[in-house]
Amino acid sequence: VITKANNTLNGISSSSVCTEVIQSAQGMEYLLGVVEVYRVTRRVELGIKATAVCSEKLQQQLKDISRVWNNLIGFMSLAKLVPDESSLDFSSCILRPSIKNAKEMACGVCLLNVDARSKAFNSETDNFKLLYGGHQYHASCANFWINCVEPKPPGLILPDLL
Repeated sequence: VITKANNTLNGISSSSVCTEVIQSAQGMEYLLGVVEVYRVTRRVELGIKATAVCSEKLQQQLKDISRVWNNLIGFMSLAKLVPDESSLDFSSCILRPSIKNAKEMACGVCLLNVDARSKAFNSETDNFKLLYGGHQYHASCANFWINCVEPKPPGLILPDLL
């Protein structure tokens, strides 16, 4: 999703047309959706680091996403849609060993606490969670998975590394 947005915007040969597209209502809404996908990426990345579950392939994909995201920031600045870093900081969502019922609180996609929020908590975007198949999910994590990966969310279980 992030790469597609980057490729689409990079494919617009005229800078004035690109600016017009980005600053249109539809362009801004599209970019806000891309920001939400990046927020899911940041959650997943933090979940990977917090649980020490990783692979070379995942590390490379995260580097690629970061590179493409940094390029997209230039386009987003035209629409003044660059998210504040604190809205991408989910460090307060990591499940610690001392938390009772940590496994039940873990999102089935990112493994972070479904009840915790980003540092720049926004009740309109950060407050939604859902229950499906006996697992809880951040709504944006489940939405991304169902619409971009496969129709059924994975239902990951927090490892016993805690």
